[in-house]
Amino acid sequence: MIKITKKSHAISRHLRPFQLHDARALYQQCVDFYGGVIPDSVRRYEWPFCDEFAALDYGVSLLANTVDDLPGAYAYVDDDDHCIALVSVSFYERRDRSVLLGTYLTQRIRQKGFHRTVKTALFTQLAEHVDTYYCIVSAANPYAIRALLQMAAEQISEQAVICAIPLRIQLEHALQQPAALFRLEPRQWTDCSAK
Repeated sequence: MIKITKKSHAISRHLRPFQLHDARALYQQCVDFYGGVIPDSVRRYEWPFCDEFAALDYGVSLLANTVDDLPGAYAYVDDDDHCIALVSVSFYERRDRSVLLGTYLTQRIRQKGFHRTVKTALFTQLAEHVDTYYCIVSAANPYAIRALLQMAAEQISEQAVICAIPLRIQLEHALQQPAALFRLEPRQWTDCSAK
């Protein structure tokens, strides 16, 4: 049984650098949740953790992500060091200190407020290196969209604004359609939360 300590006062203590065995653990939790057979109707929502080889391949690519000298991918773990979520950044732009943010929550913690918890832990970890996070969220994922809006994320839809963001993020957004694009500045969100 997975212990979850969402209300921990030191959420960053649950964050550790992602390891390859975490990719296999996320795959196994996905398979277990669906009773051993993952329905075709949900595979795209669970990708790549619905396929063992894809999960391991993705895990290898995550290990190559860095932000300056820090890892770019982290496992969010429970009290027993079981990986219950993945949060990662890619496309680090040192010039404007921006990244593309990605989050994957295991099925047992979805719809329980963990999007905010996991992202906040990463913001704490990378605070000295990253000012702006971009997020691309499938239009079919209302929970992640709602979590970002609650964190004062700005939804970007005007083409002129999209053209001003880093090119690699523009291209990734174009590849993932239909999807919503958000910009989140943790300092601004922290200021809003303190009021």
